[in-house]
Amino acid sequence: MQEEPLRTPELVGVTLALDAIAVEVVAALDEAGIANLLVKGPAVARWLYDAPGERPYDDVDLLVREPDLPRAEQTVRGLGFRFVHDDWHGRVWIRGPVNLDLHRRLPGVQADPAIVFSRLYRDAVPLELGRG
Repeated sequence: MQEEPLRTPELVGVTLALDAIAVEVVAALDEAGIANLLVKGPAVARWLYDAPGERPYDDVDLLVREPDLPRAEQTVRGLGFRFVHDDWHGRVWIRGPVNLDLHRRLPGVQADPAIVFSRLYRDAVPLELGRG
């Protein structure tokens, strides 16, 4: 049985909740001195789509340097997230109904993850979300 797609008010609520959590986690990582990038989700939605809701997302995806992953995990654990599983590109954490993916590499990208992070981070621009 396929789930019914979210209607606009529900989609807006989910999006705002995810954006607020992204702001919370990014602020905590920044405070801990851990460079990070918000990838997928709102970054792609705002970059490639004209209207909110055209590209829904259902989790928060952050890219960190692989050597920083243990400290990033300690930080999100301190925010109440619990570890769920590991895969080749990152580690999934959950708090309540929210999935947080801490990526060490991006799916589909074959280049060295350290080079990918450095180049993306160098060219990154701030993204204003609902709460920050």
